[in-house]
Amino acid sequence: MSRLRLPGSLDETVLPFGLHKARAQKAITFIDQEGRKPDVTTVNPVDPLCSRGAKSRCVGQMKGVPLYYDNGHFNGTGANMVAGQILSVLDSQARDGAY
Repeated sequence: MSRLRLPGSLDETVLPFGLHKARAQKAITFIDQEGRKPDVTTVNPVDPLCSRGAKSRCVGQMKGVPLYYDNGHFNGTGANMVAGQILSVLDSQARDGAY
């Protein structure tokens, strides 16, 4: 991860989305393949961290709080954020009668 000054934010740690995608291609492929199976729900943990489009990037911290232990693994804060995302998806499916 590198440090870049972004308009409208304090010093955030960011990674270009293309670099993230290249590093995580095997995991992305696996998640996509599993998601095509019946009765399988997948959650991409970096979706809320990565923007798409002309200035696509992934953040490594939010409001000055780091989300990663190293260049590829969440720390406790990042893991809790992902766990919340997973629980939200499962709760939504339970309300919809999927489970």
